[in-house]
Amino acid sequence: MSVKNFKFVSPGVFINEIDNSFIPNSPDAIGPVVIGRSRKGLAMQPIKIESYSDFVNQFGDTVPGNAGGDIYREGNLQSPMYGTYAAKAFLASGVAPLTYVRLLGQQSTNNDGSPAAKAGWQTIPTPVAGGGAYGLFLIKSSSVTGDHEGNLGTMDCAAIWYLNNGSIRLSGAVWGMSPEYTTASAGTVILSDSQGVFKMAIDGAAQGAQTFTFNFDDNSQKFIRQQFSTNPQLAGSGSYYPTSAEIDYWLGETFEQNVRDAGAVGTQCLGILLALGSGSVGAPTIGPAKMKGQESREGVAGWFIGQDTGIATSYKPQNMQKLFRLQGRGHGEWLQKHVKVSIENIRQSNTSVTEYGTFSVVLRNINDTDNNVEVVERFDNCSLNPTDPSFIARKIGDKYNAWDTTNRTLREYGEYPNQSRYVYVEMNADVEAGATEDALLPFGYFGPPKYAGHSVGANTGSKVYTMMKFSGSYAGFAKPRASYHLRISGGATAGAKYGAVAANGGTGVAGATSSLGYAFLSASSILALTSSNGTVKKYRFIGGAAHHASPTASNGDILEGGTSIAVFTGSAHCTTLKFLQAAVTGANGHNGKIEVKLHGTSPAAGLTASFYQAVGGPRGVKHVVSSSLET
Repeated sequence: MSVKNFKFVSPGVFINEIDNSFIPNSPDAIGPVVIGRSRKGLAMQPIKIESYSDFVNQFGDTVPGNAGGDIYREGNLQSPMYGTYAAKAFLASGVAPLTYVRLLGQQSTNNDGSPAAKAGWQTIPTPVAGGGAYGLFLIKSSSVTGDHEGNLGTMDCAAIWYLNNGSIRLSGAVWGMSPEYTTASAGTVILSDSQGVFKMAIDGAAQGAQTFTFNFDDNSQKFIRQQFSTNPQLAGSGSYYPTSAEIDYWLGETFEQNVRDAGAVGTQCLGILLALGSGSVGAPTIGPAKMKGQESREGVAGWFIGQDTGIATSYKPQNMQKLFRLQGRGHGEWLQKHVKVSIENIRQSNTSVTEYGTFSVVLRNINDTDNNVEVVERFDNCSLNPTDPSFIARKIGDKYNAWDTTNRTLREYGEYPNQSRYVYVEMNADVEAGATEDALLPFGYFGPPKYAGHSVGANTGSKVYTMMKFSGSYAGFAKPRASYHLRISGGATAGAKYGAVAANGGTGVAGATSSLGYAFLSASSILALTSSNGTVKKYRFIGGAAHHASPTASNGDILEGGTSIAVFTGSAHCTTLKFLQAAVTGANGHNGKIEVKLHGTSPAAGLTASFYQAVGGPRGVKHVVSSSLET
């Protein structure tokens, strides 16, 4: 330092100028920190707010409480959101900035090996102990592709109920039987009335037996969400409401728009109620009452897939290359209720420099139309080239936060800063590594799995299980527009939004295309015996408390000349069914070959069928030559 920078004060005393140019600035002010609930906004991470208008834009306005409505869909508006009032008071008095932390679920390490990390639904071989979740699958009767001995066609999940205990039964005419025959059974295909109205009975320890009449017409007084409780807190144990107000069930998500799109509103439908197991909650013995204390589930879109670059005749959507998908950044259910994704302006490369094309990713208001578009966010000229500045992960961002339980730290993952307020990009590893064909572009997406029927899975001693069949759901271009829309599914209950199933490990929609990914599912069964030749003739027998434990049908009722069919409904009181074939005189030397068809699930104690051949072959035949599940 030059001597000119020293100032002489008195003999032997000098003052040295201190260079402050490299001293870091003071950290930004965070102001008061408010932790509380809000209607929307990024959750479980600190967000700095400069003004109340900014707060309303990000987290919503104050909530005074005492509001009714659909609690499952709209959230709990019955109690005040005190955090919003505290933030308003600080900001209105000129105290800024303010840091707000929105509470949403319980933070835990996102470990794929833990039950809490498994979104979606998986089927299980027995009804969920202590209650459980049940999905109603529908198809309009005019769309049925077969009869009561064939495949009904593809059925869509229309609603999900959660039970702490007790039972839930769909009541009506059994499909394939005479119209006057009615039952109230889970696992049986039931007909609605001509206007699509179903009846249901729910029996629980708290509320007793209740009967409901409902449909999926949101303009009707019988609309499903107006008939059933949608308040999960009423299914608690005195935490929120007096014991006298408690019930043991609630209606979760319903998919009335999907039902309407399928033309199944106001017309006769077929429905089947099936037990579901939750991969999110853990073991099947953990009922809905134990769902408290789970971390929130973020909205996620299905994988966008590339076009088929192979032989057209070998095209299978499930084999197409996964490209990317969009994950919510932490808004919970708000995102999947308000935002949808549109892929637009898909263009192949028009240069010789690169084969990579471009496309636009547009986040839109979920209620807009193509004629009245409401854009939330837009990212144009996106590319799948990982070395390009327009690489989709760079343009939108791929960073996300996760809570590290061990170190009690909120950790950030990802490479590219988030440019979107609502979503981040999850890239397929092959695409990110540049190991896929350069010409690939988003050409469709994986949707939720659909129920397509069921077949006999196995007979393990005393129990007969049925295997559910699910078909993958895929969507491509909607001509003439080279674009398509995909609702962001998930939120706090993840796979439940799209209903009934997930892969065996509970990994959600991502595993939906695996034909081996589904576990056994059981329900109460209808048994049909058919001769291998001759004309089908229906016969019914109902096994129940009023009947013998091991009923035996008479000769005149069963398989005369190999030309008739017997249909039985099993129950816990009907565990053994015996059939006597009195006359086997088929022209082709019919030798007692019998086809067994099951649909629904086995009774609680299992189902055993014994076959006795009196004429045309040896006595005591106790085997089934072939078996398939009747749908």
